[in-house]
Amino acid sequence: MSLRARPALLAALLVGAMGSTGCTNLMAGVLAGGGDGPSVYATDDDPELVREAVPFGLKLQEQVLQKTPEHKGLLASLAKSYTQYAYGLVYPDAEAPGVTVAQAKEIRTRVKKLLLRARAYGFRGLDVDYPHFEESVRKDRVATLAKLSKDDLPLLVWTASAWGAAASVAKDDPMLLGDLGLVEALMKRAQDLDSCYDKGAVHEVLMSLDVSRPESMGGSIERGKQHREQIAACGGADKIGPLVSWAASVSVRKQDKAEFEKLLKEALAFDVEKAPEFKLANILSQRRAQRLLDKADDLFLSDDDSAE
Repeated sequence: MSLRARPALLAALLVGAMGSTGCTNLMAGVLAGGGDGPSVYATDDDPELVREAVPFGLKLQEQVLQKTPEHKGLLASLAKSYTQYAYGLVYPDAEAPGVTVAQAKEIRTRVKKLLLRARAYGFRGLDVDYPHFEESVRKDRVATLAKLSKDDLPLLVWTASAWGAAASVAKDDPMLLGDLGLVEALMKRAQDLDSCYDKGAVHEVLMSLDVSRPESMGGSIERGKQHREQIAACGGADKIGPLVSWAASVSVRKQDKAEFEKLLKEALAFDVEKAPEFKLANILSQRRAQRLLDKADDLFLSDDDSAE
């Protein structure tokens, strides 16, 4: 039996062992999380270990979902987990040293598929209380989004996060790029419901949307700066991801190498033990910061290049 087949088989055996519908619902609730503390993955300091473990957890959740297809908590968890796995643990392979253009394209294609799977789970969760949610929000976003409540925040945030991340990975997909206005509308509704949800997660996505797009497409560095400040105000001061994202997007666009290096060195100097709940995310951000610093000469024009 291949290693790839084992997680699905183990998941099937575990679900089969649960037996009754009540037990399956209990298992779905456990897999969906819902505790107040950070997850066991979020506090881990070994990205490779987490990367090897996550696929089994994802397939187990999917197996349980077959028994409880309208479990909103489980659907939200799948939307979140697939988004974090794809963008945080798989996408960095495309930026690794020595990766060819063809290999990077293949990785990005896989990441896009995983993110669209995450988005699909998010829409399924929203469909439970708001049937045909995607169709409705495309037809009348204002009226559709107005129906949502704070209880819908996990599904709303992770559906939009997966959607926006897919567009950022697949920059050659006009349909996804054309949907960025909808992604922004979903996140702004989330902001209205709870501006500080998940310690600034909403502002992280809105910052990314603002600084990654030119003004002609609705972007704004000034608004991005405001969102970055709000992340800290919402309890996310110890998240170093926004520093790295700002350096990669804004500093490079402005060709401000001094700011670029300052922000990335600040991220690298951060003590990840200081914020256990963000440990894994911060370690991954530090790795990205180092990759960006290593290729700084390719991102900035030299004085000689400017003169030419």
